Amino acid sequence: MVSKAMEQAFFRIPFLDRGIMQVPDSLNMFGLVTSLPDQARHAVAQAQKADMRAVQRRADSFAHIAVLGMGGSGIAGAVLQTVAAANSGIPVSVHRGYQLPAFIGPRTFVFAVSCSGETEEVLESAETALARGATLVAVTSGGALARLAADAGAPVIFVPGGVPPRTQMAAMSFPLVVISERLGILPAMRDEIDDAFCRMDVLVAKMGETFPDPGSPVARVARALDRKITLVYGSEGPGEVAAYRWKCQINENAKAPAFVGTVPELNHNEIVGWGQHGDVTRQVCAVVELRHDLEHPQNARRFTYERDLIEEVVSEIVEVRAEASTCLGVIFELGLFGDFVSLSLAWAGSVDPGPVPVLTDLKERLASSEGLS
Repeated sequence: MVSKAMEQAFFRIPFLDRGIMQVPDSLNMFGLVTSLPDQARHAVAQAQKADMRAVQRRADSFAHIAVLGMGGSGIAGAVLQTVAAANSGIPVSVHRGYQLPAFIGPRTFVFAVSCSGETEEVLESAETALARGATLVAVTSGGALARLAADAGAPVIFVPGGVPPRTQMAAMSFPLVVISERLGILPAMRDEIDDAFCRMDVLVAKMGETFPDPGSPVARVARALDRKITLVYGSEGPGEVAAYRWKCQINENAKAPAFVGTVPELNHNEIVGWGQHGDVTRQVCAVVELRHDLEHPQNARRFTYERDLIEEVVSEIVEVRAEASTCLGVIFELGLFGDFVSLSLAWAGSVDPGPVPVLTDLKERLASSEGLS
């Protein structure tokens, strides 16, 4: 007899052409992904009621915004950077590492983002930022980052803990947008936030009670990428952020190789690399194009040329187009679609999408006296 705990560790789906499959899902990744709209609404509410009075007194002095974050937390920085580029005169940079640029100092407003609160790169960078006189807000579930912020008198926006950071994209991104709006760094963002909510609601509703329907767009894309090396192409701005999200989710959920390219930059180098080894790439590589109505007209033309150039040397090219009308909506609509595709790919290979033992091992080795030898 299978225990209730064991039943919860599996999810039954009709996948591709293989009939009903019992697939592993020990951390309930499907439930966490489908909760993204509720997560986003909660995050907005949390950010709207957070006490920002001490930060607001310094807001007029901010010349630059920096976001510190890694992995699933770092994507929040890319979201804010992209939204700000389209709406704000204040530059936003994202720092994924230990060492801060020299320009970060007293006139910099810093978001330190770590779901666990224990990300060593973020902690070191946040300490450096505070030492240089920067203004800091922490977005975290707790841990050392929350303590560091509290000791410095900096606000803390709390996000849910105990779940994989990659499932908390909305929880970590929307507070950055809302707080930036409250500080006058961004204009009113209600329309963009509502558009993102709407697109996520529609996509989750389409999933239904069983996932994915073999005839659904998600299943179609997963079928093209199954057992392939995935190349995800998006245009500068929201498409680029969504493409990076796809790459990371396929890596972590499906435990499969995936790489990202940005239009127009890839048209200046990467497309030349398809001139050789077509007999190999045709068997192992598939391309996803993430499209939306906000892309520059020249980038739309570049996608057409790129497709004509490489369609004979990859197994398949699939297009996923957003219906959203705003930058934030495009990012979360395309990003959530990619989440579902990554789960499909994991389960197609009987891979549990939740645990990431390679990352756990790396952290343990870095923390040990032996290091990586």
